[in-house]
Amino acid sequence: MKTVFVKYSNERSDSFSIKTIIEQDESGKRYVKKLPLTDEAVSHVKSMLDYGRRIDEIYSEGGFFAAPVSATDNGVTFEYIVGESVEDELEKEYGNGNFKAVIDGIADIRDRLMGLSHIKPFERTEGFDEIFGLTVLPDGLHATEFSCMDLALGNLIVNDKGINIIDYEWCFNFPIPVEYILYRAIKLFVVLNNKADLIEKDIFAYFGFDKQLCSSFDAIEEHFQDFIKGTSLNYRELYNKFGQNFYSVENAIELEKAEKVQGWYQVYFDYGEGFSEADSYRRPYDIGVDTEIDITLTSDVKACRLDPCDNSCIMLVRSISAWGDKGMYAPKYTLNGCESHGSIYFTCDDPQILFENLEGDTKHIQIKVCILEPDRLQIEGLARAVFDSCEKDKIIEELKRENKAETDRLTAHAENLNEHINMLSNEITNLSREIDGRNSEIISLNNKIDEMENTMTYQREYIANIENSRLWKTSLAIRKLLGRNR
Repeated sequence: MKTVFVKYSNERSDSFSIKTIIEQDESGKRYVKKLPLTDEAVSHVKSMLDYGRRIDEIYSEGGFFAAPVSATDNGVTFEYIVGESVEDELEKEYGNGNFKAVIDGIADIRDRLMGLSHIKPFERTEGFDEIFGLTVLPDGLHATEFSCMDLALGNLIVNDKGINIIDYEWCFNFPIPVEYILYRAIKLFVVLNNKADLIEKDIFAYFGFDKQLCSSFDAIEEHFQDFIKGTSLNYRELYNKFGQNFYSVENAIELEKAEKVQGWYQVYFDYGEGFSEADSYRRPYDIGVDTEIDITLTSDVKACRLDPCDNSCIMLVRSISAWGDKGMYAPKYTLNGCESHGSIYFTCDDPQILFENLEGDTKHIQIKVCILEPDRLQIEGLARAVFDSCEKDKIIEELKRENKAETDRLTAHAENLNEHINMLSNEITNLSREIDGRNSEIISLNNKIDEMENTMTYQREYIANIENSRLWKTSLAIRKLLGRNR
């Protein structure tokens, strides 16, 4: 099995610290594994086996289905669901300026949830108060006896089966307001993705969330996050501590140079069985200083991966080159960050640059970069500053590709039509010639008929003349006497 993605969720309480791995077998089929990072988290991971069954019991009539899950070692393995997420579908509509389609897409999720037969008036329980706090909530809310919190639009993958819930780590065997779960999904989509225009259009009010209700839901979300993190320091607290100050790349460089700190990058090699710690090495570098990372490849290396640091960071790329027997070339790579104008912004805790499909004789990769490790919020601010430009460039390129593909398709269609028209024209010409030939035959036959009719008329007249002659009449009497009247 080949490891293609790893994520550590260790900024939580020990009871919930887990690792998520995506693996791919030789046939290309992928699987998602969730493993506990602590002994205390084993029961949390194993509980997902029951959650999948309960989701299908409660939510399937609304078209929601849990991604199939099975036990493995001390963790669980999910089937990798192929399809497009609801979030991706709405992002496309949002990018096209089709706000109505965005609203309709969210409304569809709401209607599916509110239409469940298990829906009943929400009633507080001790379990709810323990995890979500004692915030006063209004009457008229709704809930199901079993609640899935993981209905973020990015967790909902649409395919022929329906809407697949691919991550259901946070489920509870007590009622949670469906309105809060919907509010949470909308906020993750709108606020975290910085869709200010939807906020200005008051999308929350459109779905019935006034300011007081939004404030109440934010309060119970705060309690929920406190429940997850326990005593760990999470990014929400970092945000509250350091505020919303964002810096330019130049300022970030100066800050790093003022206090030089050492970081570590790690290089992984895949020899056909995926990436592993055993086939890797770590090297130090000075943060904020230009660094050359030289990677030597042997002939049995299938792919390699660079993890520039152990947390979120910014990479100012000077150059990325590869060498082989045919000389230097620019290798293709994929990453889990946002790349724009020579800079790569990693907002995740496990930044990766993956080099696959290298030319067969590649022996060396050289990466010249300056790596910065500012606060995650600074990176998110900088990433957001270039995100629109990044996305617009991607959209333009995608539109160009789609336009070319559509042009090629229409051109091929037109050529086929022209070929068909030419074929029909030839058939029409041949039919016209055949008709002309048949008309000539008809005229010839008509002439023959006329000739035959003229001949018959002449013969009738000739017979009539004979029969009316005196000789014929005289011979007729003799023939009668002889018994021969012919």
